[in-house]
Amino acid sequence: MYSSRLYRSSLFGRLSMLLASAVLSLASAIPAIAQSAMTVNQGAKTRMMPHAEELSSMPGSGVLSQDALEHVLEGKTLYLRSGYMDDTLDFDETGQLRSVSPRGSFTLALVRIEKIRLSRKRLELEGIRYGLHFRGELPTEDFAANTDEVRITPKKKVVKITIAREQVVKPKKKHRDGQKSQKGLGLAKMTSETADKPLPEDEEETVTQEQADSLLRAALNRIFASHIDERLVATMPAPWQAFFETSHHPQNPVNAVPGVLSQTKVDEQARLTAAVEPASNDFAQKAGIAGMALYHVVVDTSGRAESIEVARPIGFGLDENAVKAIEQAKFQPAIKNGKPILAEVDVVVQFRIYSKRTNVAAPADESAGAGKSILPGPYSVPRS
Repeated sequence: MYSSRLYRSSLFGRLSMLLASAVLSLASAIPAIAQSAMTVNQGAKTRMMPHAEELSSMPGSGVLSQDALEHVLEGKTLYLRSGYMDDTLDFDETGQLRSVSPRGSFTLALVRIEKIRLSRKRLELEGIRYGLHFRGELPTEDFAANTDEVRITPKKKVVKITIAREQVVKPKKKHRDGQKSQKGLGLAKMTSETADKPLPEDEEETVTQEQADSLLRAALNRIFASHIDERLVATMPAPWQAFFETSHHPQNPVNAVPGVLSQTKVDEQARLTAAVEPASNDFAQKAGIAGMALYHVVVDTSGRAESIEVARPIGFGLDENAVKAIEQAKFQPAIKNGKPILAEVDVVVQFRIYSKRTNVAAPADESAGAGKSILPGPYSVPRS
């Protein structure tokens, strides 16, 4: 298990983060094996919270052809709305997952569509999964726009997504007198006693090509998002919702709660009483994702995190790990006029990359604990 260090940030939290980032940039590069595993989707910028739109360039009517789908989807990077992490996903006609898959962060749920195969029964997509990495260096930068999309699907591997299609059902042929044909209905031969009785309604409803294609369009919009829209944000954890709401409406910070004071307006500042270590993950380790992340935390009078807002994310599923660690952390509450009060504190998290060469089991030592890993210093991947 990889781990990272979480520590207290005071009034100078952002300044210390800048200094730490400078130190990280001077550190040694990670081993070549990790560098070669990283592929950046160049020129792919993530649009955060634009006006509501979906896969709008898809034809809204008419027959959905192979060419039309290739024009809209091929070469495009889309978000899996539900964050499914499996590399083989099977959906029904309405866009509901028929297989079972774990869910992860939206920052690990980008898929670039490479191949499209449309048949009468299904739509088959092949693609490459990417992770979203936020790489802002200065507090004045637009973190939302300053991102990389880094390949995480291994070479010669693909993500396979299948969407079933509603089958077109044509209406039954009718006799000249307007009655429906009995062929295939399994009814007894008509007699003079039954000739005047109405025929039973067909059990199978008719489905036109237009209806089937409309259902497929709806399924695609249910499964994918072309950008981070309101629907996608609504499915995210509260710390991420706060980040995008603040990015979209900077004049209305989410943590601007009545009664919550900043660290500069208290007699004794809130602080962490013990360091905790949020975990990294294999995706970040293999892609060389390292650096600092910043979170705004409202500490309650008992010393617990009452609310957390992602302020400067790092992405790649690491922010979710940091939030879990902060939720479990214990703080010394801020003091004002001799009483504990609600206060907002900035918490900085540092994520590291660990060299496989030095992350080996330590010699057995009863005093130190056998089998513990020796963790080296931080490394970071140079990024253009």
